[in-house]
Amino acid sequence: MSVWLIKRINMLSNHLILNSVVGKTILTERLGESRRKKYLSSEMREIKAIQQLRHIGLVEGTSTLLLFFVAMPLKYAAGMPMAVSIVGMIHGILFTVYCIALVRASFVLKRSFGWSAIVFIAAIIPFGPFVLERRLRREQENFRKSVDV
Repeated sequence: MSVWLIKRINMLSNHLILNSVVGKTILTERLGESRRKKYLSSEMREIKAIQQLRHIGLVEGTSTLLLFFVAMPLKYAAGMPMAVSIVGMIHGILFTVYCIALVRASFVLKRSFGWSAIVFIAAIIPFGPFVLERRLRREQENFRKSVDV
């Protein structure tokens, strides 16, 4: 089941990259048709994987902070347990999406289990995704610079 899911995610991401306007513009401006498939299958996939992980991480980190600093105080101080139910469910869905993006990024970027463990632990700690985002942004910029050269 998990192998099928990973293949499906990669197939969908390739489809999105092929149809993106930015991808087509970069390809037509900088590369010939002969290198198109190689470029899409390596550098662009790596950039997209990091970008998706960064964006999902920021949204998931925001949902964690909302859960801890808004919903839980509403539950215990104001007697509104429904706030935790709603924000908790949204956070759970976002955390699952983050884990899927992490698995995809670790395969596309060919990262070690240690790297994946650090990124996963950062998602559990409040403010962790925001600290990790800076590092991932630098890594994404390095990939973009290597494509531009």
